[in-house]
Amino acid sequence: MDVIQKTGLTDVCIVVTRYFGGILLGKGGLTRAYSSAAAKAVSAAEIKLMSEAREISVSADYSLYERILRLLPEYEIKTSSREFSDKIDLRLLCRAELCDKFISELTELSNGGAKIERSEIFFADFS
Repeated sequence: MDVIQKTGLTDVCIVVTRYFGGILLGKGGLTRAYSSAAAKAVSAAEIKLMSEAREISVSADYSLYERILRLLPEYEIKTSSREFSDKIDLRLLCRAELCDKFISELTELSNGGAKIERSEIFFADFS
């Protein structure tokens, strides 16, 4: 627990498995062994910043593409996919708390011409 607290991690669990059942290390030795294993696991782990998110699907005319792209960094939006056919179809990943404001601005930007759908809330990596 001390390793987790010192690194500032949250929403994490570390499991250390002992294959030797003896008591030769003693209480202090076991504590050091577990702490060392936990510290090695944390240093080897890929730490991610998880946030509540929504996927937003946008279908719009080509004339709006550049304006939509300029809007994305303001809301820290990641592009999941882009498809180009007779229209542009974008799948965007947006933090849940910024989603409504982004959709409102996107609707205003497109004068209601863009077709916008949003998913249910889920957790996604924004690191």
